[in-house]
Amino acid sequence: MRSKTVRDTSNVNHSIIAATIEDEIIYIISGQEFTIDGTDPLNAITGFDVIKKGLTLINTTDATNGVTSTNHYYWGTSSNALRLGGLLPSSFVQSTPGTPTTFDDIVRFPDAGITVGDQNDLHIYIENGNQGVIANEVGTNNIIRFKTNNANSVQTNSVIIQSTGINPGSTSTYTLGSNIAKWSNVWADNFQGNASSASAIKFNSADYAGDTSAIVNTTALRDGSGDLHANFFRGTATQAQYADLAEVYSTEEELSVGTVVAVGGKAEVRPAKVSDFAIGVISAEPAYLMNSTAEGQAVGLKGRVPVRVKGPVSKGQAVYAWQDGVASTIASNGLVGIALESSTSDDEKLIECVLKV
Repeated sequence: MRSKTVRDTSNVNHSIIAATIEDEIIYIISGQEFTIDGTDPLNAITGFDVIKKGLTLINTTDATNGVTSTNHYYWGTSSNALRLGGLLPSSFVQSTPGTPTTFDDIVRFPDAGITVGDQNDLHIYIENGNQGVIANEVGTNNIIRFKTNNANSVQTNSVIIQSTGINPGSTSTYTLGSNIAKWSNVWADNFQGNASSASAIKFNSADYAGDTSAIVNTTALRDGSGDLHANFFRGTATQAQYADLAEVYSTEEELSVGTVVAVGGKAEVRPAKVSDFAIGVISAEPAYLMNSTAEGQAVGLKGRVPVRVKGPVSKGQAVYAWQDGVASTIASNGLVGIALESSTSDDEKLIECVLKV
């Protein structure tokens, strides 16, 4: 240990103690901090420029910010330190022992964010002042995977984000939302695949909701009986459920189904009698109804309809207009049709007939 006087850059002398081994000073003990005047070779000390108050190791220069550039160290336990890796304690995350401290409480990164990976592949940063960004920035066709453990503690990759969009980790495996955690609305130009339900059908930029009633601007749906309701059907039908062709004619009063009618009376038609030329029979459910919006009742003109017949009748027998709209097998000018069934009853009943009016 040698006492030595060293001059600083202000031409002031300082007393130091130099720990010297084989003429090499390993460390210096000083009561003041000063910068050695290195312009004088006789005053300069190899491995030293700024001498700190206390003990300064060789090659711990001002340029290295308190970090020794050679393998000279202090060995043993230190109760405190001014710097770690050349950085002050204020540069590090600190917490009070035994007191929980969240990362958010004590750490803030600038908008430039942080990077992860040997090539700084993953970059987390703030864009345009308030937009959080997670980006894979190295190379081309990059992807970002989201992984979590499943119920069997096996790590699974459920979502992949890449330049072309968002894809599942594997096809036909993962679900977007669930029956208890649903998205409120999903907007897209097109959906490709199968849908189990829909609230509307889009056509010509308009949305048409479904309905079982004949309501305008809705999609027609079958009701609980399997029936489809509409005001009009426009197009070609290959078959019909009911059996006759009918047209609406006005009547003085509501006539019962099967009543034979002829032209006359205050309205267009009235119940036919024996001397009339019958034009048809009141129909309940015509297969095709002409003049449907007119006021009156549907009169069956062609096809098979129930006819009011008085007295016995045999299948294949002709029935004629008789009285008050009721037919019988008594021949007259008012041929109505041919019976398709038989009856021995003398009373009035409905007999299905092929119309011949």
